[in-house]
Amino acid sequence: MSLTLPLRRHGSRGFYEIKSALELKAASGQYLSKTPAAGTRTAWTFRILARRERLTQPYDGLFGTANSYLRFGLGSAEDNIHAVVYTPSGTAELQTTPLFRDTSSFYDIVWGWDANNATQGNRHRLYVNGVRITAFGTASYPGATGWQSDISSAVAHSIGRCQESARYFDGVIADVHFIDGLALDATAFGQFDTNGKWHPKRYSGSYGATGFHLDFANAADLGNDVSGNGNDWTPVNAPVQILDTPTNIHCRWDRTGAFGGTISEAGRKITQSGNTFVPGSQVIPDGGYWEVRVNAAGGNILIGVAKTPTQPDAVINKPTTYYYVHSGKKVNNNWTGTAYGATFTTNDVIGVHLSGGNLSFYKNGVSQGVAYSGLSGDFVPAIWTDGSTLTLATDAAKFDHIPPVAFKALCTKNLPKPAIVDPGKHFDIALWTGNGAARTIPTESAPGLVWTKDRATSGGHAVFDCERGAAKILVTQSTTAELTAYPDTLTAFGSSGFDLGADTGGNIVNMNGRTYVGWAWGGFTQLSAPEIAALVTATGATITPTGIAVNQAGGFAVITYTGIGVNGSLPNPLGKKPGMWFVKDRSTGNANWPVYHQATGATKRAGLNLAQAFDVQPYWQSTEPTDAKIFLNNDAWVNGAAVTYV
Repeated sequence: MSLTLPLRRHGSRGFYEIKSALELKAASGQYLSKTPAAGTRTAWTFRILARRERLTQPYDGLFGTANSYLRFGLGSAEDNIHAVVYTPSGTAELQTTPLFRDTSSFYDIVWGWDANNATQGNRHRLYVNGVRITAFGTASYPGATGWQSDISSAVAHSIGRCQESARYFDGVIADVHFIDGLALDATAFGQFDTNGKWHPKRYSGSYGATGFHLDFANAADLGNDVSGNGNDWTPVNAPVQILDTPTNIHCRWDRTGAFGGTISEAGRKITQSGNTFVPGSQVIPDGGYWEVRVNAAGGNILIGVAKTPTQPDAVINKPTTYYYVHSGKKVNNNWTGTAYGATFTTNDVIGVHLSGGNLSFYKNGVSQGVAYSGLSGDFVPAIWTDGSTLTLATDAAKFDHIPPVAFKALCTKNLPKPAIVDPGKHFDIALWTGNGAARTIPTESAPGLVWTKDRATSGGHAVFDCERGAAKILVTQSTTAELTAYPDTLTAFGSSGFDLGADTGGNIVNMNGRTYVGWAWGGFTQLSAPEIAALVTATGATITPTGIAVNQAGGFAVITYTGIGVNGSLPNPLGKKPGMWFVKDRSTGNANWPVYHQATGATKRAGLNLAQAFDVQPYWQSTEPTDAKIFLNNDAWVNGAAVTYV
């Protein structure tokens, strides 16, 4: 897991703007090289923004010499950061315990050497996204002051290559700095916003004689040093400039939503020999244009859009997908399709333009006309293939053809302002170590639903909410009824956190020395009995809840009710169709946790406590929820007569 949150996918609005980045392909041996003049070997700082393309690869080199290096990974299946400084007096080494596995965002890494620092543990430092790393599997520091590193000496240095093992970084780097003579912390290069999120900022200090700043803004001179020192670097094996940067992230194929396939080349290329559905990582802005190059055609190729949220099996016969097919047809919600445009195959480039609800396609720069009109809602780019290699271009610098007039690139700059500007007011995560004494766990919002987990054992889930009341526990991994015998667990919901007791009876949330995580949903409004009655009347529901706490802006609610033993419906307090819910029988000890999810639909359910896939069950009356109601059948797990549920 990541130690800190990576730089936000929606970029850094209002902060320092990074306009260019450098893509490095390990398979092509791409990196930057320089043999500098000797600088200050007892104090320096290296800073790099890096987004990984691959995981569990040993020795993904970021910077160093033949003997000193900063890299991802040490062994064949590790994703930590490994920093080694060689000196004639000895070697200093830091090998992080935290792992860094996010391939969607940039890590802001600062590596500092301060050999004359009076405190031994401060002579060798690492920061990631503004936070100093202090958890190491291996940590060794200069045993005396004055150790002189071979970094900043007159030997060959590399960026994007680990010389010690001749291994290359695979991914994207940006805004690279080296400060000669100063050991700086991360605040020289970034800052936290009011929500606690880290953003890069412009460095305004001295670089020293051998320092440099690579911004990759000049595509014809990618090693150009813009610090004023003229310490240029030499690109090796033709790395390329891209506009997909930490502050303006471009749409890519979304690994988390993909159904099959291998994604590479900074998230742009998809390769597959079998069935593959892959959505894009960003919503399409009005006027959005992108291209898909057919690198190698094999079998069927469908290029188009999918309405969010996408479904993992969003193939041809879905009402929420709109495709242009290699055969020249267009398909939506059927397998046969209708005649539309020209056929396409290997080396053809398909342009896609969504503007004003009209979806148009281009083949090699030639418009095929409007394929679909009247589209509304949020869409992402999408492809489906059963044996092709396709490359996505959302960066204008990589378009093969002239885009339509007034097009918008698929990047965070062009996304609309999010409906939730401050997510922390609705959801927060807390980590703590138990102390066996009463305490408050702080959160950014006023929590009303808290789900805790003992991080040291395989069990240990506990759910608390403001409707059922503090110290009433539901255990998600079992069929256990609501537990009420542990009053000193979660004792209260506060305005800026939740209170824990000594936890003497169950060691559930605050056992001394044990580590915990808590997920806290906040911003709830608890409805009164008259308000609930009015909601039931307005929606036409047949089951009157005993309690409702709702956060409409955040899109979540807690509903308590008593079952009626026949098919019925609950009022939906969200005012919009829910995407997911869990149900738990509170009063008996043999009921599972039925789950609905929009991706699988109302004919299926899973069990939160069960190790099985979604299967066909009629718990939801096989009827999709609406903006007004949620449907339940008479099964004892969701709606038994006189049984209490949440």
